[in-house]
Amino acid sequence: MGRYDSISIDRDAPELRFWVAVYGRQASDKELIKLIGPDSRIMAEHSNVAAKTQAQSFITVGKRRREAWPPGTYRGV
Repeated sequence: MGRYDSISIDRDAPELRFWVAVYGRQASDKELIKLIGPDSRIMAEHSNVAAKTQAQSFITVGKRRREAWPPGTYRGV
């Protein structure tokens, strides 16, 4: 499990991304990941039902910048 709570992002970064490494995914597993902004609103989300069993996979969700990113804590769940 990674912790990135001491990293700051540039307010002009072109995109924010949250990623998850998944190990032992089984066919029909339900996946849901979310990128949550400082105001606790969901900025982006990805949901999927795995089509096949995989030893490992990589899931990502993100949002492109339209204006400067508001200051605060961004979370991925």
